[in-house]
Formats: sequence, C-alpha cells, structure tokens
Amino acid sequence: MSVTVPVRRSRLALLAALSAGSLGVLSLSACNGVLPLGKGSVPIELRVDANRDGKVDLTGESDKNGQEATVERGAVFLANVDDDAGRCEPAQDGVIRPLNDLADCHDGTDDIVNGPEDEKDLAPIRTVPRDVPEDATAQVKVDGAAAERTRLFLKRDDQWKMITEKDQITAAELKKGLVLGLEGRDVLRDADTWDGVAEVHISVTSGGRKNESTVKLRQAPLLAQHAAQKAVTVFIGPEESGHADAPGFKDGLKKLVEAEGATLNQLTDSDDLWARGLFEPMYQQLPTETGEMHSMRVLALSDQARDANRSVYRLRGQDVGVIRTGTAESEETLNSMGNHENLPPHRVGDRNFPLGRPLVGHRLSVPTDYPRGDEKPKAPEKPAEDGGGNPGTEEPVITPVLHRQAPTEDKKPEEKTPRTPSEATTKFFRAQSNAEPLILDVGFLRTGHVGEIVQVVPADTERGWRIAVADPKAGSELVDRLLKDGRGGQPYARNEAESLEQTWNPATRRHNANAAEIMTKNVDRLRQALDLKDDEIIRVPVLFRTAEKIYDDENGSQPRSDDPNDNGYVTSLLPNAVDGLVLRKGKIVLPEEHGPQDGQGKDVLQEAVKEAYTKAGLEVAFLDDRRPLHIDEADIHQGTNVFREMTSDAVKKP
Repeated sequence: MSVTVPVRRSRLALLAALSAGSLGVLSLSACNGVLPLGKGSVPIELRVDANRDGKVDLTGESDKNGQEATVERGAVFLANVDDDAGRCEPAQDGVIRPLNDLADCHDGTDDIVNGPEDEKDLAPIRTVPRDVPEDATAQVKVDGAAAERTRLFLKRDDQWKMITEKDQITAAELKKGLVLGLEGRDVLRDADTWDGVAEVHISVTSGGRKNESTVKLRQAPLLAQHAAQKAVTVFIGPEESGHADAPGFKDGLKKLVEAEGATLNQLTDSDDLWARGLFEPMYQQLPTETGEMHSMRVLALSDQARDANRSVYRLRGQDVGVIRTGTAESEETLNSMGNHENLPPHRVGDRNFPLGRPLVGHRLSVPTDYPRGDEKPKAPEKPAEDGGGNPGTEEPVITPVLHRQAPTEDKKPEEKTPRTPSEATTKFFRAQSNAEPLILDVGFLRTGHVGEIVQVVPADTERGWRIAVADPKAGSELVDRLLKDGRGGQPYARNEAESLEQTWNPATRRHNANAAEIMTKNVDRLRQALDLKDDEIIRVPVLFRTAEKIYDDENGSQPRSDDPNDNGYVTSLLPNAVDGLVLRKGKIVLPEEHGPQDGQGKDVLQEAVKEAYTKAGLEVAFLDDRRPLHIDEADIHQGTNVFREMTSDAVKKP
C-alpha cells in the first residue's frame, strides 16, 4: 500500500487531508515518507517465495505478503557453504591443507556466482515490473545484522553481479522487473546474536519523490538427519585406522550396505577410527519451481582439535558443504559428534518440535571410585528437570582425567573435567532446531557419548520411531543366571582367557549396578520429555566394565590395567548392541556379542539382544566388529557415519 504525499507536507496538513478523504488508503509506510513516483504510478514491490512453492508469484496474491519469516512460514535462503565449481582444493601436492585454509574457502566466501549449479543455491527475489518515470533510480540492500552475513546478487544481461546499496538500478531495469538472488555467507551459529532473518529493502527515487518496499527471508535451518531416514552412503575410517587389520569387518559391512542399495566409502588422510565423531551430517533445503527441493548437505565438524577433521573436507563439493562448529583447542570427548543424537520431528502435548530436537550427553553424575571391599559408590546427581536442559549445579566430588592422560606436574589443581559440550556446540545445535537439547547423563561413561546408551530406530507406530536404551540390569541378570547354572568357568567372551566368574567380580557388579541406576533415571527422563510408552522403549542388555581394563594394542585380547586415573569410568564389556547402524526402516546392523554361552551352546546375550530388536519389528544383521572397533572401546554406530535420504518435511509449502 502507498500514499500520495509531498515530501515536505506537514503532519497537520496530512491529518486534514485524511479527514477530507483526499489521500485514499494510508499505509504504515506513509509515516516513513514513502512516496509514489508520479501521477498514475504504482509503488515498487519486492516479492519472494512466501508460500514456499518454489515460485515467485508476480501477478497473483500468493506471494504478496512477504513479511512473514518464521520457521514454518515465509521465504527461506541457503547458507551457501558448498563448492559447486570445485575451486577449493582440499590438498596441495597430495597433502591436506591446514584447517583454517580449508574452512575459509567455499561459495559463500567469494563475490561471484560460481556457475549454473551455484545459481541454484540463490533464493529468488523479484520486483513486479512497473511503468516508472525515465529518471527513476533504485538502490537495493540488506538491512541490519543480516547485511554482513549475506550477499545479494542482481542478474544483468544474463550475468549475476553482486550488488550493494551503492549500486544504481536504472528505470529500464525497474520497468522490466529485477531478478535478484540472496545467499547466506555462513550457517546460523547463535540465535541470540542473529535470528537468521534477512530484510531486503528497495528504495526508488524520481523527481524528489521516493518509494520503498521490504521483504523478509529466513535462513533455512540445518536439518539434522535421524535414523528414520534410509541410509544412502555409509562411511568408515581410513585403512590406517585399523581396518587394514580387519578386512572381514569392512567386507561384511560392504555386503550389508550394498544389499540395501547404499554405498560404502572410506575416509582418508588420517588414522582416526571413529567416523561418527568427526562430523554431524545435516542438510538444508530450498523449494524449486519443479516442485522438488534443492538440497545441500552440510557436514558440521566436531568442536575438537582433531586432526582428522581436515579429512572431511575431501567430501566437500557440489551441494556438499563442510563447516566448523567451533575452535576448541582440546579433544574433549563431550564435543565429539558421537555425543549427539537426533530426535525426529515430534509433538509432545502442546509442545511442537517441527525440526526435531538434539539429544546430548552431559556429565551430570559422579563416577564411582574403583570399588574396594564394602565401599559404596558415590551417588550421581539428580538430572535437571526438562525445562531447558540445564544440568545440575552441584560440583562433582572427583575430577578424573580422561583419555588415558596421566596428570602432569605443572597441571593446575583447579582444572576440572568438562561436564558439558562446548558453548559453541550447544549454541550451534540450538540455533538449528529452535529447541533446547534433551540432556541425558553420561557421567559414568569413560568416553561420555550419548550414542553409547541410546539410539533412535524407525518403527511402524504413530510416532514413527522408538528409542533403544542400554539396560545393564538386564545384562547383569543374564550373567547371574549363567553363574547360577554353573556356567561361570567358561571364558567371559570368545577366545578370552579370563573366566566369566573372574570377570564378574564385586567391582564389575558394582559398576553395572551404578550404571543401571543412572540408566533408570535416563529412561525416566526420556519418558517424561517425550511421553514415551513402554512399547516405545527397546531395552537392550548391555554389560559394562571398568575402563581401567583396556585391551593391549599388540595382541588385541589380553586385558591390562595400567590406568589408575579413570576412577570408576566404564566402557562396554562386550560389544554394545545399542551402538549399531540403522540402514533403513526395519533393518539394523549390530555387533556380534562374542558372549558366554548356555548349556545349549547359545550366546545368551546375543539371543537376548536379537529378541529385543525383533520384538520391535527390526531385522537384525550381526557383524563381527571386535577388530577394529570394540577393542578400542566402541562399536558400529561410533565407527561409521551416514548420509541419509534428505526428506522435506521441515521446509515445505505451508
């Protein structure tokens, strides 16, 4: 809407004119001095794809309201962080480039549109063609905080040119109608600093008169993958990480993956075994005129000083971007992406999570000291209520050293083990999902990854998914039954010298009892936060052991106890059946248990695991991952990463 008002007309004259009815309809822009360009002219009008159908409607009403820019409504634009033209070489002379150099190069860091594929990454903005006076000129700009976070391009003579408010647009261009495109220069990182909304403003001047129009667009959220989406590509660590020593695992996984129509790829340039921890595969989408979504994968690196993060840039290219989530200078395991799971979109009562919700681990509890005699374990803190995901406030009684690092003489006594992921990590995921993370207690785990104790699996239910949870109580009951039946003399695991009876000593019992207590509280928290029913929880028997008992890297079997600094942290005794890989709805790959057998020669733990998943409607494929994964204290989920199908439920036509 517009108003016919001379530039210097007084407010009294304006009110008088209104009373006389001489001004017609007054818009809010009148109070800002917005003027028509001349007799019979129609105000300039910017339009965007406000209804998310992939088209900018210049003649109808569907895109006339360009002022909405919410998560669920209004036009969106992409963070243009891929490398469509392949100009950002990840290596020089065969050597991977430094991390800072890799991070500083992508399509959003230059001032040009890098070919037709890069053009697809631009959000369309148009002006309605108008018969403006010949002396009319215009300027277009992005206002506010978005100005330095975006780039605006104008198509002139079939060529894209970056444009700022200093550039003049001619009357001829206005008569024809402007073709503009907007890109984001980076992903959204902190919603408190910038909410992701960009206001694009055009100002047209002619004969001392001015007309203006503004539209809003929201940067598309980075959507987190979840296990209800089918696997497309599965990644494992490089040969140097240990896969060369275990060809059976790689070949077996390749066969299972390809049977589902997916592919198996291997990362390079490092000896890091844990592909899951390196990056979180996410994606963003932009509606197109064909009715399909234009999708760009964005691989969010863990906020760790982890040399293998550089290898992920090998995956960058057309419609695949790689970004850093922070600049941490440590390898703190809570910042690993193995400590991040994704709850699919859902609703709980009147609370809606259309973009899903992060599920992360905090060290809410205090791990027990290594039990001696009748010493009782220290009690964990009570997890925080689900009102924002904040951990408890009490300080831990002990502050053990992680990662098998011996304390040094110059270590400051006030240094403490981190209990939460980095601030950068938390803000990043909160900004994408527009939701507080759901926090579980991983304080008893040596590595502290939530993926060791829970996993989302697809299901034929109204919700569409269930949650598998580690159940050390169920695992302990299986062992007790074997001991009662006189089966304690057998090895606790296949090809191990130590007997089940020796392994299941008072210390191991106590560690599992402590883990069971914490997992009971974690399950209660999941129930409360998600309104889960009993049949939506898959209880998977898992056994834990003190993390002091680690396997000798040379022979891969004999346990050794040379790390007195673990102070009660645990890891899985046998391969962890929560730590599996969902390939599709109804199919999951789990590690073979190698566990103790009953009198009929059946692996009791593996049989119980299979029963739990089969009852939930999943076909189970077991794979021997003892080498290269389990001997290094994790299993298949942590040892793989996945590109999944990019569904379009979150960014769609309202």
